[in-house]
Amino acid sequence: MDPYDGAVLTHGYDNRQCDPIRQAMGHALDWSRRVDLAAMTPHTELSSSKYCLANPGVEYLIYCPAGSKTTNG
Repeated sequence: MDPYDGAVLTHGYDNRQCDPIRQAMGHALDWSRRVDLAAMTPHTELSSSKYCLANPGVEYLIYCPAGSKTTNG
């Protein structure tokens, strides 16, 4: 997923593009250590942002972009 030093996937490789990808993978790793992501499935009906992973009744993980701040239920 990450070309590291450009030795693989070098066509069009630009290291500046990799930093946001690395940060996103780090955030996913961090959340995977806090919640049981494997037990969660998408539940768009639970958040106005439509970005909700849930194990209903147990855990909820909602991404709220700017201006999207409500949950349903």
